[in-house]
Amino acid sequence: MYGCRRLSRVLMGCVLSCLLPVAVPAQGVAPETEDLELAGGNGALAHRVRPHIPEPMFFDLVRPLGARQGELEVNTLAHRELSSGHFGWAPEIEYAFRDGLAVEFELPFEGSHLEEYKFALQGTLGTFAGERAVHGWQTIGRLGRGGVSDSVDLLYLVGTNGSLPTLHMFGVRRDVRGGTRTVGLVNSSLFHALSAHSTVGLEVNLEIEERFTTRARVLPQIHHDLHRHMTLQLGAGPSWIEGKRRPEPLVTGRLIYVF
Repeated sequence: MYGCRRLSRVLMGCVLSCLLPVAVPAQGVAPETEDLELAGGNGALAHRVRPHIPEPMFFDLVRPLGARQGELEVNTLAHRELSSGHFGWAPEIEYAFRDGLAVEFELPFEGSHLEEYKFALQGTLGTFAGERAVHGWQTIGRLGRGGVSDSVDLLYLVGTNGSLPTLHMFGVRRDVRGGTRTVGLVNSSLFHALSAHSTVGLEVNLEIEERFTTRARVLPQIHHDLHRHMTLQLGAGPSWIEGKRRPEPLVTGRLIYVF
């Protein structure tokens, strides 16, 4: 628990510093140019986004901010906690029905058990800082099964395409049936392009309840475009779950296909 509290304080201090790269243009990237093939961003259509910012793996977007009408993506996240053997996976489909507006439907499983139905809507508010930054919003609804509470997330999203691209999510989760929780949500990611098709990143995810942090994940990760339409993301790192003092080793992967 102490480790989670310390981690959350460090993260909140880092969030502001991570926003600073917006003032520094990314090396070799012209943010005003749309037709760029850039690394780690869901290969096929990620280059349409202006500015281009990779998506985090564990807490991903409903298509990148600035998605164009007609973009369609399917992907599956899988994660395993090595100490407990817990395994979860979640297939999902994402579709941009208008420029800057996208919807998502996801089926999160725990082993072979379907835990809930997840729906998401995301909008892009626009760019700023000379088109080196983009911001938007996301709302997520969950219909629980087998005793899992229904809940709604509301999130503000902001990304910067500086020397090191960043993406941050800030919001809240509220139980609407079967529970009374209110949870603060913070997800911050930092990326670095290794090549035209590979990107490394660091994602930090916090879920903060009334008695402070109860969940935290730190996930170093790599994204690699297998070809124009397919991207593989892999990562591993410590996870603090439900107040446990010792971290749980977590390995994750996401396979993405964009039509």
